[in-house]
Amino acid sequence: MSFLTNIKSLWVIIIILIVLNILSVSTIWLSRDHRSFSRQGQFQRSERNIPPTRNEHFLARELNLSAEQKVKFDTLATRHKENLDFKTDEIRILREQLVDRMKNQAFDSVSEELIHQIGQKQAELELINFRNFRDVMSLCDDQQKEKFLGIMQRAFKPRNDYHGRDREMSGKKSK
Repeated sequence: MSFLTNIKSLWVIIIILIVLNILSVSTIWLSRDHRSFSRQGQFQRSERNIPPTRNEHFLARELNLSAEQKVKFDTLATRHKENLDFKTDEIRILREQLVDRMKNQAFDSVSEELIHQIGQKQAELELINFRNFRDVMSLCDDQQKEKFLGIMQRAFKPRNDYHGRDREMSGKKSK
């Protein structure tokens, strides 16, 4: 085979690979129904951050709340979301102010005060969450309270691997 034949065959192979890549990417793109690559969009579809495929909140479903409890739970969830949104907006505004100071290279005591205020707002956010959990627990009967406390213990248990599962749980699944 001559040198020119090798170059021609190389170009043919490159063109075929480019066409295959374009076809593969377009197939993947079309099969995803033009969804964004972020999963966050799925969880902003409902008022309580629940994907539309679920009819009720995780806690309401897991605790097997009665109809009356669900109504009260929904009220608590709506109020909790409003409180969180308000507090996270305050934090976002403070962070934007901090970034503006960084752009102007004016990191000084005012910047440290902004950081301190952000920390206070984060602490207030934690307090809002705790109070919401306390209010939800007050809706529960004794059996539901036990289950709720178990869920909370699992939720706040430190995670040890990058998949978001602890070693104990992933060890049980692999057996």
